[in-house]
Amino acid sequence: MSERILIIDESVESQQMLIDTLDIDGYDLFAVADTSNAMASILEKKPAVILLNSDLGGECGIEFLNCLKKDNATRDISVIMVAEQGRDEKIIGSLEIGATDYIPQPVSPGVVRARVRNVLRVRRIQQRIIKQRTDAQTAADAKLSFLTNMSHEIRTPMTAILGFADLLSAEGDITRAPKSRLHAIRTIQRNGRHLLELINDILDLSKIEAGMLDVDPIRCSACHVAADVVSVLRVRAENKHIHLKLHFDGLMPETVYTDTTRLRQILLNLVSNAVKFTDAGEVLLSVRLLEQDQDQPRLEFTVKDTGIGLTDEQIGRLFRPFSQATPVTSRKYGGTGLGLAVSKQLVTLLGGDISVTSEIGVGSAFRFSIQTGALDGVRLLKGMTEAKVDLEEDTKDIPLAQDVLEGRILLADDCLDNQRLLGVILGAAGAEVVFAENGRVAIERVAEAEAEQRPFDIILMDMQMPELDGYGATRLLRDDGCTLPIIALTASAMSGDRQKCLDAGCTDYASKPVNRHTLITLVKHHLKVASKNKQASEAPVEG
Repeated sequence: MSERILIIDESVESQQMLIDTLDIDGYDLFAVADTSNAMASILEKKPAVILLNSDLGGECGIEFLNCLKKDNATRDISVIMVAEQGRDEKIIGSLEIGATDYIPQPVSPGVVRARVRNVLRVRRIQQRIIKQRTDAQTAADAKLSFLTNMSHEIRTPMTAILGFADLLSAEGDITRAPKSRLHAIRTIQRNGRHLLELINDILDLSKIEAGMLDVDPIRCSACHVAADVVSVLRVRAENKHIHLKLHFDGLMPETVYTDTTRLRQILLNLVSNAVKFTDAGEVLLSVRLLEQDQDQPRLEFTVKDTGIGLTDEQIGRLFRPFSQATPVTSRKYGGTGLGLAVSKQLVTLLGGDISVTSEIGVGSAFRFSIQTGALDGVRLLKGMTEAKVDLEEDTKDIPLAQDVLEGRILLADDCLDNQRLLGVILGAAGAEVVFAENGRVAIERVAEAEAEQRPFDIILMDMQMPELDGYGATRLLRDDGCTLPIIALTASAMSGDRQKCLDAGCTDYASKPVNRHTLITLVKHHLKVASKNKQASEAPVEG
């Protein structure tokens, strides 16, 4: 389809001259004599370019251009002003309002054709860029939807796998169980957590590539994060008969401003890799505050091992996704090569960089830094004692008997296995649990409980369910005046998921797989808050 051009000129001779000049390029041309009928023609025929005489009835051409650029329906149409040679004030005024170009009078046919062709060429490029941007956004939206669904579909069964394995581990005196059964439970737990780490790496890498991974910095203790990582991996190191140590080099800030979850993820990746590729000797995690920059102080972490080491060629491809040092390394030690690629991106998001030095047969040292945020007024600590860091791993599971809940809980979840798991956990803690398989049923259960004068004390709401999801159900409940605490349970792991749940009206948020103790602690907290609020509202007003 040929491009459509509108000519607005009160002179019939000028109209015809422009039509004859442009007709050679095969445009769809039409003309009007004044601006009174021009807008209707523009809205009907949607021209790509308008040739507008600036001298229509004095300032009428300029005024009409101003109207076009203020109207959302016409502001993107390219307008070429036709202005008398030497009338610089009209040319400048037109360009400032938004004209794309101008043609001086008396008109030269060659100039008219060249300028119209150029304006249309630029317009085609702009439209192509807009289409590419739109297509990219559509692809990004599709990727976001895919990642959200994949996260849900993978994490939901992992909740049941890890949850029931933990229940078996905590049920009765596990030490008296047959060794084969204890070994089977530990194997399920170990491989389940490994699978979850792999899933997290794949999802994180996908989110990074899609530009959807954000950081959530808070004021936290980097010393405690480092100590926690060492404690978690100490058993793995001891099983290989290697030493895993933590060292603070110099004064440490009591708190820093960073994303504690992402920092922990980076350290877990690097330290677990060091343990994996070290068969004898030690792994040392050292932390030091770099010489303070007044604007951007940094904390440096070094993970040094006495492992197999790397060549320069291997280092060159180390941070590429799905890449390991050699196929032999992959076969012997396992893994996907995702952890380092994700870690590199996370370090960048935390305002730092990462590097590695290594020697075959001697070992490797991975070094990265992060921004700490301003340290004005932050106390500097000396050594582990002053930092109150305890490297003893707390492996004891909290007995169910200590987790006491009192109240009626509505659990809305479409996964039967998760209903059973959470029902056992909450029921063993003393709560009465009622189930709903989707958001619509959850709303009905709330209404029925109110009618029977046995209202729920709290609602656990899965956010992805058939018929009516948790977001819609929560909004409807809030619109109907429901003030119960609603805790969102979601297997999604995208940036902004927590805020999305809170915006829908949820009181709090828990991600799957759900840790038993974490869930009970969260429920207990909100039951306590709700009870206090209820007592305060029912208390008699003095006076």
